[in-house]
Amino acid sequence: MSQVFAQNPWQVGHNTAQCSACNRSMAPGEACWAALLERPAMSHEATVQTAASALAARGALDMQRLDFCPECWAAGRRPGGATALISFWKTAVPDAGKKRRPVVDDHVLLDLFNTLEGREAASDAQLRFVLALLLMRKKLLKYDGVAQARTSGGDTGAEAGAMSAPEIWRMLPRQGPPVLVANPDLSPEQIGEVSEQLSAVLAAEA
Repeated sequence: MSQVFAQNPWQVGHNTAQCSACNRSMAPGEACWAALLERPAMSHEATVQTAASALAARGALDMQRLDFCPECWAAGRRPGGATALISFWKTAVPDAGKKRRPVVDDHVLLDLFNTLEGREAASDAQLRFVLALLLMRKKLLKYDGVAQARTSGGDTGAEAGAMSAPEIWRMLPRQGPPVLVANPDLSPEQIGEVSEQLSAVLAAEA
């Protein structure tokens, strides 16, 4: 697993250098705020103002990053609705001539992990499992055994037509009660593919 993660450094994508609320260009080195959102099917402007209203149908998670200048953020011109805002962090506009990319804060990964809890889409379960592996590596989650063994759909008798269920892991966070994580039994190659999908939002090339 470590080889897969070594190839995917889980870093935040480059700053857009433009405020998503007022469209002001921000200078290199200027402080700003970045927000990771659950993106509904609506226009960019409506996403900033009314994102929460389009989240009733919880399909596969679609994420986007928006950046805000300090003035707009302080004035409340930021994504509305707690269900739409996954996480946020303070950062700075990078120098375009430098290749350095800031590492994602642990709380951003935890916020995304918690946002994915209870979602039924296979892609979300896969992403949450990969995040769990990463959080284990960062010692923010601890594996505590199998809470439910994997089951296979029956072919005959009373089990005929029964649906298979994945193995469920019990994980211990540093604080709070245990959490359950479905193990989708991904191959190393599939873990790499899921990592690349997350990198599309959190690790765009500078």
